[in-house]
Amino acid sequence: DWLFNLSKMALFQILTTTIEDYPQVANVIYSRHYYNKKKDDIEELKNLRLQVRSIAKSLDKQRPSEQFGRASEIYSSLNQILYSTMIENQESITCLFGLIILAQESLNCPSEVRQHLFSNVKFGRTIILEISKILKNFNEFNCRDFNYKWSLISLNSNDTWFDSLQYICDKLSRYDITWEYRKEYQDVINISKRYFK
Repeated sequence: DWLFNLSKMALFQILTTTIEDYPQVANVIYSRHYYNKKKDDIEELKNLRLQVRSIAKSLDKQRPSEQFGRASEIYSSLNQILYSTMIENQESITCLFGLIILAQESLNCPSEVRQHLFSNVKFGRTIILEISKILKNFNEFNCRDFNYKWSLISLNSNDTWFDSLQYICDKLSRYDITWEYRKEYQDVINISKRYFK
């Protein structure tokens, strides 16, 4: 109870003195904080997948003409998710995985909607440019647990995050054959190779 009445400065002093005397305490504090953060990120990515899937599949039972007529609504919703994912997540790996999930689920839209998303409004191009920006400014130091983290959110337990990224790059590039900078899809794969282990 007395601990809650201490000032932040006093708590800081106690903590730093303890860490200097007992370095293993720092490891325990770090692992507890990091584990809880990682757990929150996993839940956030699972929720993102469900949200995007719900939007992508919302027109499944409609006739193709209705799907085509409402495709811009789907684009608007997915675009909003794309930018909220980029703004809300400070961690590069969470943003990267969020964008991979967004692309995977968007590719499962009905064909009329998919055509609108990727051929007409170039949503795949937007996703790839955002992924490229993340990879070029990557701020992750612990790359070894990427595959483990991906295995917790992936639909296919045999795929690594890199496999999934290659798949979406391949699929999205097929919708964007006239883009002058089409090699950006391959560049994303090449850049990501340095993080894949």
